[in-house]
Amino acid sequence: MYHDKINCDIRNKLLSELIADTSPRFSKNPRDREQLLAHPDDYNLTRLVEKSLAHASDGLYKFIDEAHKDNDDGSEDKTATIYKAKRAKYIAAWAEITNVRSEYGRLKEGALRCVILNPFLEKLHFIFIPKDAVKQLMTTKDGNDTKSKSAYLTYNLSDESFTKCCERYGLIEVSTFKQLAKIKNH
Repeated sequence: MYHDKINCDIRNKLLSELIADTSPRFSKNPRDREQLLAHPDDYNLTRLVEKSLAHASDGLYKFIDEAHKDNDDGSEDKTATIYKAKRAKYIAAWAEITNVRSEYGRLKEGALRCVILNPFLEKLHFIFIPKDAVKQLMTTKDGNDTKSKSAYLTYNLSDESFTKCCERYGLIEVSTFKQLAKIKNH
């Protein structure tokens, strides 16, 4: 599914602040930090989030950026945004986690660590999707692979949470980036 680029300013602001606080390159160098915060469009924020997660793990895994996994523990790091669309009788909202399945049908090797922009609340959500849940999200009710390369997490607008989706699939939502980074890939 393709979405127009929306909420880029909010996304860039929140991700650059997160990176500036967690990446040693930016947190320990005031000049680089200033540049990142002033000009986030000049940086590959997604890649910097991946590197920052590995750093925040305190050595639990290393960022290796290989096919089907970002980290040497087999896990993958993802960024996403919550979107909403008006359906017949209700408004639905979801986060699309892209490229969970390759064009050849292969799933990511391990769990997914997701940093998800919530443009409605102007905040980030931190969700860990265990490997078994990745498979569940990418399989239809009759056991076949979904046609999509993306996984979709339902977001409840009325209670402003992923709670139902987390309960259904065994996802883990945590409060901080550091907590997300430190969850072990099983």
